[in-house]
Amino acid sequence: MAKPLQDRIDNWFVRMQGEAVSPVTDRIIDATNPIHSASANDYINNTSAWFAVETGIRLILATGGITPIQYPFYLAFGREIFSLNLKGYVTVGTVGTPGVDIAALLKAKWVARGLIGVILDQILGGAAAGVPVPDLITPADDHLLLPADLTPDLTVTNMGVGVTYDFRIYHSGVLVVGKNNNVTNVWTVTPALITAYSYEWQARAKLGGVYSGWHLPMHSFTVVAP
Repeated sequence: MAKPLQDRIDNWFVRMQGEAVSPVTDRIIDATNPIHSASANDYINNTSAWFAVETGIRLILATGGITPIQYPFYLAFGREIFSLNLKGYVTVGTVGTPGVDIAALLKAKWVARGLIGVILDQILGGAAAGVPVPDLITPADDHLLLPADLTPDLTVTNMGVGVTYDFRIYHSGVLVVGKNNNVTNVWTVTPALITAYSYEWQARAKLGGVYSGWHLPMHSFTVVAP
């Protein structure tokens, strides 16, 4: 089981305070130092971003039929891609050596170790972007809503601490209503929808100014006539 995000951050602060000594300089680390404070903020932002990515990877693995005993190997691949992107590398395309595709090299390495290429491709999309696309949970695709349910709850995957969500609802390809920066993974639609209409909906996630892609294909639902 993954360690809770707050535990990771708390443990990092424990190491940054008190008698924590740098193994390189042999000096005590001062958490009140502005440089260390900036480092702390970077750590929180990066850890929150990775927590969201890890949540997405675990969802990919669960839905892909991967057994939990194999999770650490797939997560290791995701961490490699995520770390390279944090350092400013473009993992797909020409990097350093003309024609070298870092993502393809890493994928080949892990496929040679027995991992499934299709699953790695799905992980690559989320880890490289920094924020995975949330899954649409409810209403399920092609769901029928009762006439009284004109303000349904749209629910997507909970992507972790600090993530906000954008929602969009369309009718016949035209945007009807949406919500930006929803602080939870559940949005109660407002204003009310119209009975006997069919709608399509999608969502995306955002963390630290970085957006996931919009979920495609969109899911549809219909508010049945009374």
